[in-house]
Amino acid sequence: MKMKVTKLFYADLDQNLYNLFQNEIKVTYFNKSDSYINQIKAVVNIGGYQYQTGAAHFIEHLKFWKENNNLYDLMNYFGTIMNANTTEYETNFLLYCSKENTVSTLTNFTSYLLNHSYTIEEFNKEKKIILNEVKGYHSILVDENEKLEYVKKIIGDENQINDISKRYLENLSSICYQKRNIHYYLIGDFSEYIHKSREISMEKIELVVNSDLIIHD
Repeated sequence: MKMKVTKLFYADLDQNLYNLFQNEIKVTYFNKSDSYINQIKAVVNIGGYQYQTGAAHFIEHLKFWKENNNLYDLMNYFGTIMNANTTEYETNFLLYCSKENTVSTLTNFTSYLLNHSYTIEEFNKEKKIILNEVKGYHSILVDENEKLEYVKKIIGDENQINDISKRYLENLSSICYQKRNIHYYLIGDFSEYIHKSREISMEKIELVVNSDLIIHD
C-alpha cells in the first residue's frame, strides 16, 4: 500500500539531492541542514567476485594503512566512526563524523584510498587478521553451507590467501582505486558546500577530494 509519506520522501529527495563530478570523483549529496552528524559512504568498484579470490577483501584491509599510519587511529583523532565491507562487486566504507570534522575526515580518508604502497609489515599484519577471519567464519558457519560458500567467494580460504602477493595487491589497488572508480554518498548538513550554482558548488567541494594527508600533532 502506497502512503503519502512516500511522496513526501521523494519530494525531499528532488529538493536535496546533488550529483557532481569533482576532480574525477563522483559525489552525491543528500543535504539535511538540520543534521548534526554527517554520514559518508564510499563505494569502490572492486568486489569479491572479481580478480583473484580474496584480493578485494585483502585490499580493503590494506586501505587502513599509509606510511605506517593507521586510518582507525587518524579517524579516532577526528572523532569519526568508520567501518568497511566487501561484497560481490563493490567495496564499501562507511564513516560517521561531526560537521566540524567532515572536511578533515574526507581529505584524509581519500588520501588512504588513493594510496597503493604498503610495507611488508602492514601486509603480514592484515594477512594474519584475514586468516583468523577465515577460521572464524568456518567455525561460525559450519552448519550453514550456503552462507559459508558466499563468504569463501569474498574472502577466500587459507590457501587462496597465502597465494596472494603484496605486489599483486598493490598493482590491483592502483588499477581499481582510481578516482573514476570511487563514488561518495554524503548525507547530512553540507549547506556550506552546496550552492544553487553547480559551478560554485564544485569549487566549494574541491578541497574534500584531494589526495593530501593533513598532518596533525
